[in-house]
Amino acid sequence: MIETIDTQNNATSKQGVAVGCNQGLMVVSQDAKIPYLYLLERKIQEEIGNNNLLEHISQNLNHYIQELGDTEQMDLQGKLNLASRGKELFIALRLKEKVSKLIDKYSLFASANKYLTYIFAMIIHLFKTYVYPEICAEKNLFEIKKVVSEKVIVPVSEEIQKGENYFDLNYEDIEGMIYFLAGNCHIWFDKEHTEC
Repeated sequence: MIETIDTQNNATSKQGVAVGCNQGLMVVSQDAKIPYLYLLERKIQEEIGNNNLLEHISQNLNHYIQELGDTEQMDLQGKLNLASRGKELFIALRLKEKVSKLIDKYSLFASANKYLTYIFAMIIHLFKTYVYPEICAEKNLFEIKKVVSEKVIVPVSEEIQKGENYFDLNYEDIEGMIYFLAGNCHIWFDKEHTEC
């Protein structure tokens, strides 16, 4: 069964896979799902094309771009040093800065807010689920980085690739998002601050 979805009037269904698009109407098949990020990417394109700006960043995205106030305040360098990862500082700061520029450029578009919020929440969830246990078990840095790659970076990239990857995000960008979130106290790299 085929279904038509009106993307211009925000009447979207998450059931089906895109078969084709024509003047804001998307033809989909009922037997698969349209990836959420794909739908957001289409809305981002429309909002940018129409210059539909928000007055301020959404509360959900703002949660991730501000430092958490209920935790010990420490910059990214301090967090890396605490976890004996100080050698990563240069690359971490460069990748974190790239993410900051992405946020600055697109944060006033509603769908970009939702897109980035979704990605940040997914990264934090996967990091706490798979990486924190490795940190708590005092695994070596090589083993921890392997888990970060296999259980956080690759799955997030796969989720992004289900859409058009509007922001052209790659593995390094996702790693930059991890450093960005760590810099804002959403993620820690040492045993003392994780949820062991």
